[in-house]
Amino acid sequence: MDFLIEDLNNPCLNKRRNQHLNNLSGYLSNLIEQKGYVVHTEKRIAFDDFEYSKKCDIYYESMSENRTGIIEIKSISSSFGNNANNRIEELVGQAMLFKNILRVSSVGYVFVYHDIAEKFHYYNRIKQVLSLCKINGLIDHCLLIKVTSKELWLDPDFAIKI
Repeated sequence: MDFLIEDLNNPCLNKRRNQHLNNLSGYLSNLIEQKGYVVHTEKRIAFDDFEYSKKCDIYYESMSENRTGIIEIKSISSSFGNNANNRIEELVGQAMLFKNILRVSSVGYVFVYHDIAEKFHYYNRIKQVLSLCKINGLIDHCLLIKVTSKELWLDPDFAIKI
């Protein structure tokens, strides 16, 4: 996953459109397919009871087990105070929506914290929220990644499993 260092530090990749996370999404999608799941190219989940759908980063399912899963991939790389709060609210809201409204079997969250200054002031807050979401059943698996301009660390407390 060292490609993340280059992708996140590439000024040509549009972070507002998540282009910097395309390689990570492809990498994770390949891992999911290797586990025998079908990864859908249409990343929109529809709710049958009313006209509503929600787009996600990775949408997969097991045909044999009748299970659906999503993985949301988010990053933070600037304005850490504001963006950390926004990402936390987004995480909790999306997890509630996927689990309780759209009835997705498995909700995953990948959080990439990119700080070239290597301060990571809001890292523990994000880690605490991810822990609470797992404990309370809002997310089933998560991956927390710290990235600088030269290194990448996978948080040992959060290893994604499908």
